[in-house]
Amino acid sequence: MPRNGVWLNKKEIIDSYKLIFSQSENPVMKLYYAVELNNNGDEHDKKESLKILKKLSDDGNNEATFYYAEALRYGNGVSQDLKKAAELTKISADKGFCLAMEKYADMLHEGIGVQVN
Repeated sequence: MPRNGVWLNKKEIIDSYKLIFSQSENPVMKLYYAVELNNNGDEHDKKESLKILKKLSDDGNNEATFYYAEALRYGNGVSQDLKKAAELTKISADKGFCLAMEKYADMLHEGIGVQVN
């Protein structure tokens, strides 16, 4: 986002998110904070992001389940686990999250984390 007409660098963006969202108890705010950390943060930020996503997922947040699965799929801040990523993506898809439906279909088509028959 521009500040006085100048785009912030990734560190400034992350610092802004930390200031605004990290203290929020709102699950949607926490989700967006965690996704931003995972997409643009350093390794420490990615690990913090995964803790938040895992907690939100365990609490039943379907979008968090999907984004946690994506981190597992690509090894983003965590060891890559394609089988677990496919399982979680399917759970999110089965609960109606459209992006998860698309990604799970791709995983099935490409044989990523699933048994090919």
